[in-house]
Amino acid sequence: MLCDVWEPSDVWTGISDQNRRKKLQNKLNQRAYRRRRKQTSVDYDTQHASLGVSQVDSGPDSILPTLLGGCALIKCPQRLSLAQKRVKEVYEGYSLHAPRPSALHVLIRLRVLAALAHNAAAMGFPPQGLCREDFISPYNLSGPLGLDNFDLTTHGREGLHPTNLQRTVLHHPWVDLFPFPVF
Repeated sequence: MLCDVWEPSDVWTGISDQNRRKKLQNKLNQRAYRRRRKQTSVDYDTQHASLGVSQVDSGPDSILPTLLGGCALIKCPQRLSLAQKRVKEVYEGYSLHAPRPSALHVLIRLRVLAALAHNAAAMGFPPQGLCREDFISPYNLSGPLGLDNFDLTTHGREGLHPTNLQRTVLHHPWVDLFPFPVF
């Protein structure tokens, strides 16, 4: 607080008038607040000014691999490259506290794809096969043992277990990936 005293008239310690003392205290507190705010802004700018995409995705708690998980379902190499580039741009903007609302729809779509790929992996489905039209749900292909002997605990959470309808009707596995049994 002493560094915010710029002139002798800023010292409030010997002032007995309550209004004048409070006015000086507020002035000093405002200076201190502005100094702290400016310092944190400078620290933030120097810390994040030189970040590139390669540095953004290298953090220990990076969510970038999770965001890129949705890209596993994209088959076309050009679209895959574009999607990965957009995810990195969106994440870079987020990490620099400069998000772009125009990129939100892309991020939402990729997050849905990432969730579906995660559910597919948790259920034992190959995520790459989900984009094939001829891919049939493994719940219909359980073989001669039937689904009664099929170990569901190793294939995902309880909300992802197949319903009787999923067991009996031939269908594409996209239906199995949504965790809503009554859907």
